[in-house]
Amino acid sequence: MTEYLISILTEGAIFGIMALGLNVIWGWSGDFDLAYYGYVALGAYMTLVLTIGRQPPPAEYILGLQLPYLVALLGAVVSSALMGLIVGLIALQHLRGIYFSIVTLGAVYVLYVLAGQYVPLFDGYNGLSGLINPMGDALGLDFQSYQYFFLGFCVFIFILVFIFMARVSGSR
Repeated sequence: MTEYLISILTEGAIFGIMALGLNVIWGWSGDFDLAYYGYVALGAYMTLVLTIGRQPPPAEYILGLQLPYLVALLGAVVSSALMGLIVGLIALQHLRGIYFSIVTLGAVYVLYVLAGQYVPLFDGYNGLSGLINPMGDALGLDFQSYQYFFLGFCVFIFILVFIFMARVSGSR
């Protein structure tokens, strides 16, 4: 397989996992949370911000902590969950239907503007760079082997979440 095909399949598996999560939010609860993908993006950004080190100018980041990947992953989950909790407490308290969706769309816009305008944390619209292969060094894999590993991992997680959702939705 070519590197391009591997990256497309990996992104497809990641989007499949996110679609299953959207099915839980919209399909099971009936609330169309437009900020859902914003929470995913916040987690991705936080993972990168926590794992990369200090960068030379002009790309200076405020943190530069260079935390281990698993610690950064935990920080990303906590930050995304905290953002979801804040938006949920505000929006779900009094709103339903289209009004809930509009408030969550506003939350996504706030995240978008924050990521674009706050240069010291997210380097603005230039984006972030410097991510190493997460867990690649710990597993002793070269770049191509790591791509195969990550594709298999994403497909495994997709299948696991799909089976879990099928069992939960069928139970009563």
